[in-house]
Amino acid sequence: MTALVAPLLMVVMAEMGDKTQLLAMTFAAKYRTPQVLLGVFIGSLLNHGMAVGLGTYLGEIIPLGLLGVAAGFLFLFFGVLALRQENDDEEEGQTARFGPVATVALSFFLGEMGDKTQLTTLTMAVQYTAPLMVLAGAVAGMMIANSPGILVGDKLLRKVSPRTLRLISSVVFVGFGLVQLYESLGAGPRTWAILGASAAAVGLAATLILRSQHQETGAKGQANEAA
Repeated sequence: MTALVAPLLMVVMAEMGDKTQLLAMTFAAKYRTPQVLLGVFIGSLLNHGMAVGLGTYLGEIIPLGLLGVAAGFLFLFFGVLALRQENDDEEEGQTARFGPVATVALSFFLGEMGDKTQLTTLTMAVQYTAPLMVLAGAVAGMMIANSPGILVGDKLLRKVSPRTLRLISSVVFVGFGLVQLYESLGAGPRTWAILGASAAAVGLAATLILRSQHQETGAKGQANEAA
């Protein structure tokens, strides 16, 4: 029983205040709660399943630094993508194209790669000789730790305008992306050059998208006045 309870408690404590809690809240403000819960479950199961299954050989098979860089650019992409959802019809189209469950699952899978919660699970897997129990405890801990953020995000959706939520979501993802890149690449001139170029590219894309939206809004307003 300890092989189940110990990972659960350790993961809950390690996840408190982690970036993925805020990610869960952001996703819950965008997608339906069951979709976010399922995505968190799948992403956590894959991530911590990898930690349990591969153990100390993980770094030799899949470099954590490379996955961290991929996660950083993915967060930047999500940040730009969040600005493009202008109305309910378009949001439904984006959801159908990318899939909310897959988006949440992939974000959690990459966001937790090399994180303290994954390392905690790896340590528990080495300590105990019950991999399935360790995996169950770790995933349960992730669900317990992230459920409050998901519930808060669901409540937030009912009080904040969709445009504001899109802006908040974009800022959160871009911020996480830049931090993830910095942590994965390490301090140095090359890292700052990559961060600067990435921020400039995201800023340019965001400016073009917001300008396009403003022009479309103005055109619709003129059309309504003419009608």
